[in-house]
Amino acid sequence: MNNINWRIISNHIILLIGVVFMSLPVWVAFSTSTHSAETILREGLQFWPGTDFLKTYKEVMFEEAGVMKSVLGITMLKNSMILGIGFAVGKVIISMLAAYAIVYFRFRLATPLFWIIFLTLLLPLEVRIIPSYEIVAGLGLLDTNFGLIVPLIASATGTALIPTHGSCLPLVLILIASLLEFIEFFSVNIELVGFTTNFAIIGCPEEMPPNMPPA
Repeated sequence: MNNINWRIISNHIILLIGVVFMSLPVWVAFSTSTHSAETILREGLQFWPGTDFLKTYKEVMFEEAGVMKSVLGITMLKNSMILGIGFAVGKVIISMLAAYAIVYFRFRLATPLFWIIFLTLLLPLEVRIIPSYEIVAGLGLLDTNFGLIVPLIASATGTALIPTHGSCLPLVLILIASLLEFIEFFSVNIELVGFTTNFAIIGCPEEMPPNMPPA
């Protein structure tokens, strides 16, 4: 009993409480979705699963709904997956290009330009939605996945994280990069600098468009 580390136990208890606190609303939403509409209207939210799981999700995923009766749940899932992958890949590419230019190219006003880019990217979507719409409309990309992805791939988080880590690269690694192929240097960066965590952070959506495009 004397060897029990109560600090570790208390830390795990706090983490478990946090997990329960975060996951409980998701569980209640899922359990409620497996009940009929009549049960939900009569009894409210349900904590335990019901018997209408297959019926409910079949209607949601494969039966047309909406005002125009043209929306499928499976189509919305497909659009969400396309947008999520597009955001993640686009943000990583744009952030790496910005980091490469800011860190490895010696030009005047590099630091002020970095902060200008960072500050402008902190503007929320609601502030720049009209000019973004105007640009996308001018390019003829309305009602397309590409038109939703492009205005949102510029990431303030990536613009801050990637240059910060890039500037911390040791000089020896940079000299090695001049002798190796790009792919090998990229793998060295991933293994030694730990960019994978930054990529995961950048890939998380900071803001999502309010409407998904049609299929």
